[in-house]
Amino acid sequence: MSDFFSSQEDELNILFDKLTKTISTFTTLSRELKEKAIIETNSKIREGETILEKMENFIKKNENTIGNDEMIELHKKINNYKNEFNNIVYKFNKTQNTYINKKAESALIDNIDININNKKNILIDDDISSKKEKNKNKEESTKNRNSISNNINKVFEKNIGNITGVNNTENVNNISDEVFNSITIKSKKKKRIFYGIIIILLVVIISSILFFIFSQKKTKN
Repeated sequence: MSDFFSSQEDELNILFDKLTKTISTFTTLSRELKEKAIIETNSKIREGETILEKMENFIKKNENTIGNDEMIELHKKINNYKNEFNNIVYKFNKTQNTYINKKAESALIDNIDININNKKNILIDDDISSKKEKNKNKEESTKNRNSISNNINKVFEKNIGNITGVNNTENVNNISDEVFNSITIKSKKKKRIFYGIIIILLVVIISSILFFIFSQKKTKN
């Protein structure tokens, strides 16, 4: 057996040990080290494929110079190395896929949480904007009422001041409130009178119709 084949065996065995150790400790690594380990392991797998290919090419080139017994032993070794290498690659792919799937699920959950938080923030902003708008409308309404009240007070204050020669704001305010209440009461009375008239008219109209109907019946009889 040549020194070349033996040296390739040594490299392959060292490589297998590194790959096996990486796979067995993968779950204990941090996220950053896992990412690094995946890159390095894929690189070592390509390196292992290259070593196995060199060993096979060596056997093919030296078929005529190597005895049958030694050739059988070399083929047996190559097959054993291939089986061991395939098992290591299978374990690594399984570990790698598990990590990738968990990473994808975590990213999906993070996106869902972000969307939920964004929607919550939008609802909160809308609620705040709605409250601000309501407060603004309420303030404007209050300002309008105060403005109308102030204008009424000024008019009454001016008129009463001209008549009595007294400029008493408190009295004017009381008078304006009484006038406003009086106007409200008169308005309600007018509505009642109006509705009363309508009811009376309806009664008269209905009575006339009934009287006409009975008259027609008596005439026919």
